[in-house]
Amino acid sequence: MHTSAFGQLIGDTAVETESLPAEWAQLDEEEMGEITRNHLRGLVRAMHKYHDEKGSLPPAVIPNEELPPEKRLSGFVLLLPYLDARDFSSGGELGNRFFDDEIARAAKTLYDSIDRSKAWDDPANLEAARSVVPAFLAPGIKPIRSEDGYALAHFAFVRGALGKDNGAFTNAAGITIKDITDGTDSTLALGQVDTALGPWIAAGPATSRHVYHPSVENDALSFGGPYKGGAYFVNVDSFAYFLNTLKTKPEDYHALATRSGREINLMSKVSRSTTAREQNTDR
Repeated sequence: MHTSAFGQLIGDTAVETESLPAEWAQLDEEEMGEITRNHLRGLVRAMHKYHDEKGSLPPAVIPNEELPPEKRLSGFVLLLPYLDARDFSSGGELGNRFFDDEIARAAKTLYDSIDRSKAWDDPANLEAARSVVPAFLAPGIKPIRSEDGYALAHFAFVRGALGKDNGAFTNAAGITIKDITDGTDSTLALGQVDTALGPWIAAGPATSRHVYHPSVENDALSFGGPYKGGAYFVNVDSFAYFLNTLKTKPEDYHALATRSGREINLMSKVSRSTTAREQNTDR
């Protein structure tokens, strides 16, 4: 049996994604944070590999004028062939892999099964839409599937701040590294989400959001996790960390989400740590 779906047979192997929640339930906050940061960093390295081949970072939404925005595919689709990316090399040593061969191979198979000219919920793409991709998940966030069986994402592209598409990922076209003039180490790429979760394959607020500080009163979806005070994020340079948004000034949090505000060295101004546990003693 050959299928592109995670959790089912892929070639001669199987990725047992349905066991992830049970396995992750046994982890403490430090272990969950380590896995979450690893996934975030791996996805950004996949973005860099995409950039090396295509000349830009992937857009948050795959453009398709034939489809309404809510039916278009998420930019996460474009990352699937690049989950074999390695970490930056150091001292002449080849960087480590973030996702094992089995997950990387399955992701490429999944990518090949998707009809990128059709809607995410078109019958041609339903098997892919129901395929769980471990790289898009984070321990501590539930569920991994919607009630109707679609596989969810626990991360979203950062499109900018306060409703403006001024981040590293937009709905229009791919941004180049050179367009990020305030530094890849001061620009958010992805963040953790735990409300209004949606299919990883689908464009929309489930997979791309704007940053809003908790002090800003509005009904727009933003980022967050199952932790007191903040969520995990990763910068475009692949540095991943827990950001305490409650202890970070609104102007600094919003500046992190922009690509060209020239806010250099922002990381020294925000309240961050390796794990949520270091910032909070409870959730």
